[in-house]
Amino acid sequence: MGENTIVYLIVHELFGIVFRNGRILLVTPDVSGCAVDGQPGHTYKIGRFKEGKWLTDRLMTQGRTYSLQGVAKGKMTAANTPSHPEYNAHPPGNFASTTTPPYCQWDLLPPHEIHQLRLLSIPTRPLFTGVPEGNAVERQIKAIGLVQVFAYKAASDRLQIVDDKGKTVDLDYSPDSVTKTVNLHVWAEIEDESGMDDEMANMHSACATKALANLFTDLHMEGKRSLATDNWFPTQLPMPEGVRFIELLTLGERFALRHGDEKLGILCTPRTCGHGSNFFVDG
Repeated sequence: MGENTIVYLIVHELFGIVFRNGRILLVTPDVSGCAVDGQPGHTYKIGRFKEGKWLTDRLMTQGRTYSLQGVAKGKMTAANTPSHPEYNAHPPGNFASTTTPPYCQWDLLPPHEIHQLRLLSIPTRPLFTGVPEGNAVERQIKAIGLVQVFAYKAASDRLQIVDDKGKTVDLDYSPDSVTKTVNLHVWAEIEDESGMDDEMANMHSACATKALANLFTDLHMEGKRSLATDNWFPTQLPMPEGVRFIELLTLGERFALRHGDEKLGILCTPRTCGHGSNFFVDG
């Protein structure tokens, strides 16, 4: 793997992106308490997109901490992240972790760049409330980036994802023969949205946002509703070279494409269930 190989870690909600002690933590809450009328909670997955297709996904394990090894430290700092705070929630202040454990987390080097993609419009306000942080974010936010792409440069041939028990996640880490990139994905969101309607999506969205905020001390933010994944913001940020549009799909959209001819009554995908509630948090 050459030094010019780009490694993309593509983050799909629901994560807190925390800058702390020169590193980045990705923390995702346990939202099993947010299940609505028998609907499932989040699925926590790691995936790989290579040469035009999805390879076999791997489940993340509750309680584990994952790291991405074999990449170089990038230039990103808390001072310049997110690059466009008007497109993602970045509450003012510094916030320590609470005693509430995340479902799992990632301990990462700062990337070279973060791309905020798939910007969704906010047709009904407020999207966030809470004194003072939620209200401050509400005044600042113009759209929500559903996907965050962390861009790294490869530093060695030993690119791998490893958990805190020393176990390597079984994925194909070789570069794509066409793009010459390695595109890795992490998801924390509902996978099968069959039967969900707008009200159920809003209830889940509000509960999940609360669960994420509860991972941080004195962070007063509440989410009010889900966003429609087909309601695109008029201005979109450029896609990084080597990332394809299909890689921006939610787990729910991907599930519907794979099973839509077999499962009827999919009300939520893709109209109602884009949440996009990643928080950028200074720790």
